[in-house]
Amino acid sequence: MEPMEGFTCRETAIDVGDAVLRGEIYLPAGKGPFPAAILLHGMAAGRKIMRPAAQELAARGIAALIYDLRGHGDSGGVYAGQGAEDVRKSIHWLAAQPFVMADRIGLVGHSLGGRLVLIAAAQEPCVAAVVALAPAPDLLFQDLAKDEEGRQFLANPPREVIHYPGTEVPGANNWDGWRLIQNMRLNGYRMSIIWADTIATWNAFPLEKAVRFRPPRPLLLVHGVLDQAAPYRYTWRLARAACPPCKLWTLPFGIHSTPYGRQARRQWIRWLDRHLRGAQAVMGREEAA
Repeated sequence: MEPMEGFTCRETAIDVGDAVLRGEIYLPAGKGPFPAAILLHGMAAGRKIMRPAAQELAARGIAALIYDLRGHGDSGGVYAGQGAEDVRKSIHWLAAQPFVMADRIGLVGHSLGGRLVLIAAAQEPCVAAVVALAPAPDLLFQDLAKDEEGRQFLANPPREVIHYPGTEVPGANNWDGWRLIQNMRLNGYRMSIIWADTIATWNAFPLEKAVRFRPPRPLLLVHGVLDQAAPYRYTWRLARAACPPCKLWTLPFGIHSTPYGRQARRQWIRWLDRHLRGAQAVMGREEAA
């Protein structure tokens, strides 16, 4: 366990049957048990984008688990569209830890991670609160059909395992594909994926169904209007379809990465803190600061 200011960090390995999800958990100072949160990154990214948020949550008294999605980073397996079941198993793993309050577990996810936490929360009544940051929409792949290359990709997606960043991104235009690969190389990200299976199972549990029939727990949707990777209009529709309580926080000049940036992060962390620890605890901490 690595000690840090106000919290400690330990490595984690969650066995989900056909893969091991590797990551880390940040534990607040003190004895516990603590409220907790699971924070998930997006496709072709890694857990490190959620590390600042996990550390801030731990400093506030909330245990925070981050891990690489299957087929990503240090985790095993291949991504083929089955991530929501992994999230459910990670919820059960976290709830079984003696330092965690099992009825005070929140979920946070960005992009693909945002999609997965919405689906998992609809299937797990124990989830106390959910924050979805620019969730990947149901029609994500249909948007690729705007050009010939995208239509060919959707008509005949690769059925073999493809490893990134060692190859080009099928279906993406030259600029977007090049930018994605360069970002993966710059940040040390890794992804192994079967595109055919991912596309075939993408809408097995539509997001509008997930938010409409989920248990009545607080839901915060955060999305930038200028997001081109996961267009804002889809999350706006989710907010209209969702059962209460649900709040849509619109970032007028936000792009796809804005929701996990420093300024936005502070706001949704405060929201999550309030719903996991209670308004009085949050006010007391801020008054002390």
